Amino acid sequence: METAVGLLLTLPRNYGGYAVHGAVINQRVRLDAVSRKATGRETLEPDILWPESKVCIEYDSIEFHTDEWRISNDARRKNALLSAGYKTVTLTAKQARSSSAMGLVARHVLKQQGKRQRMPDLERALALRVELLGSASVLKNQYGASQRLGQERGSAS
Repeated sequence: METAVGLLLTLPRNYGGYAVHGAVINQRVRLDAVSRKATGRETLEPDILWPESKVCIEYDSIEFHTDEWRISNDARRKNALLSAGYKTVTLTAKQARSSSAMGLVARHVLKQQGKRQRMPDLERALALRVELLGSASVLKNQYGASQRLGQERGSAS
């Protein structure tokens, strides 16, 4: 899922992405002394990182992030990244499937980069989401507003 989200965020708008450039996946971040003490680690590897703007995304799946120990560990990691100067955005599968939630994530990262957001083409964005995240039936409700405005939704085949 981290790779799919990374592609949604970084691919050009003409492919249906948000064109948020400069991302790396699982790159190590060296922690400061306070963060090292809190985590017991020298480095952390955020799921998606924009090193120049010091923004990262941590993807929290239901499979790996629901028990008390893991929730606590995730919070400790996010606090350590914050202490090291990184702003962390938490993302879930439900948010990844939502065009509005992903738009907010893209806007947050672009704002940290000093750039404005331009939304991708809705038809291409839906096609990209279907290709990366699954069937159109899961995603169709995310594009209902555009249909009500008289815009066509792309085919999902």
